[in-house]
Amino acid sequence: MAKRFFVIMTLLVVPVLAFSCSDKSKGSCGACKKESCEVQREACSDSLKDEAKGKCCGLKKGNCTKSDDGKCPSDKAGMTAGSRGSVSERPEESKKDSSCCPSEQDEAKAVSAKESCQTASADFPEDKWENGVLWHTNFEASRKCAEEENKPLFVLFTGSDWCGWCKKLEGEALSSESFAEKTKDEFVFVKLDFPRDLPQSDALKVQNSKLKDEYGVRGFPTVMLFDSELRKIAQTGYQPGGGESYAEHLLKLTSEHNELKSKMASLDEENATVEELQELFEMSRRLGEKDYQKRVLSVGLKREAPYFLVERYQELLRGKGDKEEMAELKSKLSKVSDSETAYRLAIMEYVQRSFSLGPNAPAERLARPLKEYLGSQSAVDSDNAWRVQLQVANIYKREGNVEESEKYLQRALEGAPDERRKEVETALEALKETPQS
Repeated sequence: MAKRFFVIMTLLVVPVLAFSCSDKSKGSCGACKKESCEVQREACSDSLKDEAKGKCCGLKKGNCTKSDDGKCPSDKAGMTAGSRGSVSERPEESKKDSSCCPSEQDEAKAVSAKESCQTASADFPEDKWENGVLWHTNFEASRKCAEEENKPLFVLFTGSDWCGWCKKLEGEALSSESFAEKTKDEFVFVKLDFPRDLPQSDALKVQNSKLKDEYGVRGFPTVMLFDSELRKIAQTGYQPGGGESYAEHLLKLTSEHNELKSKMASLDEENATVEELQELFEMSRRLGEKDYQKRVLSVGLKREAPYFLVERYQELLRGKGDKEEMAELKSKLSKVSDSETAYRLAIMEYVQRSFSLGPNAPAERLARPLKEYLGSQSAVDSDNAWRVQLQVANIYKREGNVEESEKYLQRALEGAPDERRKEVETALEALKETPQS
């Protein structure tokens, strides 16, 4: 009876044992960072004694400092872990200290997560807890977990034993308590490692290599976020700032994706305003959601909204699209009196000419769409006209035509806003010092 009481009290005081120590058939203990130690449950309990000197082994906070008397507050009134791992009654210390040992709710949550998201197998290593974050290596099983739990996938492509930036990312951010605190309940974490010296199973190597090729990973570390339907949310890598900053960066990406997904699901194609469609299109482009872009563009083209006519025309220019459709779009756009549309169209055609004709083409040919814009819009579009004049001046300068370049620089200086005048003045002074050819 006494032995049974001791086991029960130990489980209450040191909740880690409930899920770090396996049954005897597995015989592994992950408590207190003693990885894969082949011990029985009783030996695992004894191993905590080494950690009792000022530390509390828990999943919620990792290793956390105990109180001054060396005790680790328990969720159960009056039960604390003594300085040698023993159990004593301390009624006066019944108040819970959530900053140290995990509560029963934390323990139940961790156990539930581990039970519902077990991905290890004969070919894949055991899932590994790090500061409350559970890392998987089996991508397909993790994908199913993400789908069942309706969580996004966090997938890290790394070279753990050789990649310096990978070590910085893990050391500064991913292994920090601040990162775990903000993200452990928000993602299903997958680590796809490409080590040079660490052993891996053949199945793990094949899986990782296949996924690296499938998602076009070209460097390490690469972090990809997928929603529960395996739609790619975003791609990122190392960023300075530490764990909290990195967590906020990831959560912002997922939040924006979820916001866009929700807006697209409720989009009323018949009654949405052009402004709403434009906002959705730009948000889709910024987040790399090409399917959403295509859908919104289609709706905008049906309305013959100038913004979307220009976007479609730009698509055709880039892809050398159907000339008949391009001519039709150009005809529609030529009838639009909107200055912003005229400006976008002129810049677009100039960029296309630069690519197709090359940088050494005659200045008159390169500058033609810009000069046509200035001829019709400079008097009514002062916000953009000075920028175009500055670009035309640069085109003539590259050709060595100082006289024409100076003429357009003078016009740009007249229309430039106060905060940009110094930039134009500097360009004009430099031009005047250019030797005449």
